[in-house]
Amino acid sequence: MDPGQATLCLKTVNLPEMRRFYESLGVVVTGNDSDTWVQMGTADFSVSLMTFLEENWLNFRGADIFEVHDRLTPLGFSLEGEPSTYTEEEFGMPGAHWNTRDPDGNVVYFDTADVELINPGDATMIESVLNNGIGRLRSISADAACVDAFNDSMLSVRWG
Repeated sequence: MDPGQATLCLKTVNLPEMRRFYESLGVVVTGNDSDTWVQMGTADFSVSLMTFLEENWLNFRGADIFEVHDRLTPLGFSLEGEPSTYTEEEFGMPGAHWNTRDPDGNVVYFDTADVELINPGDATMIESVLNNGIGRLRSISADAACVDAFNDSMLSVRWG
């Protein structure tokens, strides 16, 4: 089972200073960039700085939420809530999500949304998706020629 692409969602009080800190580490803006929320990342790391969160979250995006729930349920964890679907009218796209906690009480959120669907056609979102694909190929020890071919193919699409 693949739980999806992970993003650490940090409760943020001083968004400009937090953004400056992560940019100083080489983390770049990859998505939403507003007064309340900035999506940042690299090929190997994704973080959302969010002023409206009450606590930090770990967000897994892109998994089959119902499969994740079905796998964890019989293992005896104290899970909160149930996966549920949402409509395009509710969130701008159809999907499913589930909010629970890990054994130490940290919020773990699962969402089926692909990051590129949040702002279709947004070049930084598309690049984030492509970089994530390259990172995933590397994480499964894909053949280097395969990773290079994917990267070369994506570069030609991106910069044609």
